[in-house]
Amino acid sequence: MAEKSIIDQGGKQMKTRVRSFTLIELLVVIAIIAILAGMLLPALNNARDSARSSQCIGNTKELARIFLAYSNDNNDYLPSPWTIKQNAVDKQFYKTLAKLYNVSWGSTIATTIFRCPNYAKGYKDGQFGTSYGVNVYGFFGAESPAADAVLKHKKITKFTAASKTGMLGDNYNHWRVDYNGTTANITSPDMYTKAYTAFRHNQKANFAFIDGHSESRGKLKVPCLQGYPGTKADVLKDSFFWFNDLTPTAFNGM
Repeated sequence: MAEKSIIDQGGKQMKTRVRSFTLIELLVVIAIIAILAGMLLPALNNARDSARSSQCIGNTKELARIFLAYSNDNNDYLPSPWTIKQNAVDKQFYKTLAKLYNVSWGSTIATTIFRCPNYAKGYKDGQFGTSYGVNVYGFFGAESPAADAVLKHKKITKFTAASKTGMLGDNYNHWRVDYNGTTANITSPDMYTKAYTAFRHNQKANFAFIDGHSESRGKLKVPCLQGYPGTKADVLKDSFFWFNDLTPTAFNGM
């Protein structure tokens, strides 16, 4: 406690005691602030991740709108790297779609609807200019269709479980996404061209479905080796999520 001299209105000098912090009290205050900051930062990070996930879901909705517009303009067929160039793989077919439907696209621009806002974390950019892959297996009934891809291509009207079948979703900059992903997190930045599902939103991935709606799903709601390690791929793929021409025998209804 320190003393301080003051002059009253009559000109008389008076002494008063001024309260000051001790070193221990100051350290206690600093510790409390640090604890509060530690409690608030995770909440702020979660809020930021939720905002990015919401933006990503918005991207998938816009991409679904473009896919459905293409389907409407092309006799009910959904776009793919093969159908746009008739059996020739167009590794940047999203760029072609962007030109067709007047939306922004850029191979190094992370602010377009073709890029997830969380994609830039530790991954190199790649040749496909996207962070969303297409469910090619569902479109063609094969993981990597060859010369007869267009002949095998199903019309959108053939999907009997459109609200359960994935159209496109989060991945690691590849034109396709599928059930064969075996690692949940690709740690090397050189491994950016993978068809794996990318669960980068608080352990969830965002998907647009054949009926046009989008949603966020955890690993146990996306039939893939990341969510069900040790499960055979042929069991995973026979589900409504990836391919509904067959009668699903596993993960029915997902």
